[in-house]
Amino acid sequence: PRLSGGACQRAARQAQAEPIDQGEISMRIHLAACAFAAFAAPAAAQDHSGHEMGSHANSMAMDHAHHAALTRALAMENRAEDRARDQYRHPFETLDFFEVKPSMTVVDYMPASGWYTRVLVPYLGAEGTYIGLTPDPAAADGERFANYFGGLPEAFLKVAAETTASLDGAGAQMSIYGSQDVPEELKGQVDRVLVFREMHNLLRSGAMYTELMRMRGLLKDDGMLGIVQHRAKSDAPGDYTTGANGYLRQ
Repeated sequence: PRLSGGACQRAARQAQAEPIDQGEISMRIHLAACAFAAFAAPAAAQDHSGHEMGSHANSMAMDHAHHAALTRALAMENRAEDRARDQYRHPFETLDFFEVKPSMTVVDYMPASGWYTRVLVPYLGAEGTYIGLTPDPAAADGERFANYFGGLPEAFLKVAAETTASLDGAGAQMSIYGSQDVPEELKGQVDRVLVFREMHNLLRSGAMYTELMRMRGLLKDDGMLGIVQHRAKSDAPGDYTTGANGYLRQ
């Protein structure tokens, strides 16, 4: 896949904005393609300048509309308590980098307390679909995580109900599944699968391979898996990055 010049610029801005030391990072995909795109753009402009200019203008207009919708979602009253962490989690930059847009079908993996639920449901809009996905208890290699995973769908139903009530029923259609119960017709139909700070739990529970394969099966051919994870320091010992401490190597 190729990245547009606009996507490359957004990626560069996001990469420059985040600290290098320990903290949350987004696993970036296809950044190397930016260099190729930069070389390819001038030739394309010479051969198809009129078409390129028109396409660029349309792209800018769409980006502006998406950004405005995301800004509105982030400013909603149901996020009053969540907003204090925006300065650390950078939800606007994160969702923009993963090119999440209204009307998409998006999986929020292990949505927990619904921090991103309260952004994504209004942002995706009435034509979008929000899916909360939780791990298969049978994929865990121990009883502790099996029991924990088994209780997640029911726990999230309360979050989903509260989100729906706070939006007066507006926003994206919502559903919740354990990964073992995803309907067959949903496979290959998802635009984005987003995993926020949960890869360490998948690693230490033994469920990572099973769950990543199921995520891949949900994605469209041009879909994207977006991962945000706490990053350990570069000199952290191996026994610190097994997942139990919440940090992984980059």
